[in-house]
Amino acid sequence: MEIDKTLRALSEKCPDSILERADRHGTAEITVAAQSFHKVMETLYGLGFDMLSDVVGIDRMPRTPRFDVVYLLMSMGDFSRLAVRLEAAEGQDVPSVSGIW
Repeated sequence: MEIDKTLRALSEKCPDSILERADRHGTAEITVAAQSFHKVMETLYGLGFDMLSDVVGIDRMPRTPRFDVVYLLMSMGDFSRLAVRLEAAEGQDVPSVSGIW
């Protein structure tokens, strides 16, 4: 799976959902808008990211919004990896992805 092709398809299906894109230590990473987060995750599953390997919370105090929640996804077909970052304020609910994976 070519990550650029996947992210183009994601951008077509979920316009304006990717706020930032980076490559960190060989893993593509996107920051996603909170209002489209669940739709992005469903779309990524449909695009072949069929494994959620980790969910990590990062406290960025004193930054606002204070928290990052990072979801590490993998395609079992070709072992492509993608990190999806969601910024969350203190007390903000983060949508569950348990219905997807």
